[in-house]
Amino acid sequence: SSNTTKALARSCGAAKQVSLLKAAGSAAKSGGMVGGAVAGGISLISNTIAVANGEKDFGDAACEVVKDTAGGALSGAGAAAAATATGAGVATAIAGTAIAGTAIGTACVVAAPVAVAIGVGCLISGIWDAIFD
Repeated sequence: SSNTTKALARSCGAAKQVSLLKAAGSAAKSGGMVGGAVAGGISLISNTIAVANGEKDFGDAACEVVKDTAGGALSGAGAAAAATATGAGVATAIAGTAIAGTAIGTACVVAAPVAVAIGVGCLISGIWDAIFD
């Protein structure tokens, strides 16, 4: 039903009570924290192993962990904000159409933000790596 689509739009920040900018900002904060934690954690483990095996010195490994953590945080923040904005836009766009509340409508509201998040996250990561590699 269109109530389902409207509920999805509200959860994406498209409701009047929550501005899209505020919703995207909140998503960026959360996405940045998760992205930084995941990327930093993976980098910490792999760089610790590299130091233990004598493949890297401590200073190089520490710099790489910082770089990876920051890159993950930026990618996560950008991806989350982009997904939030896309989800709100798609949900709002289809709210009054015939596909609102259908499986196709729901799939659009779910799939579009995921696709955009992946693209934006990869773009930011690529730019970050190009700058610091």
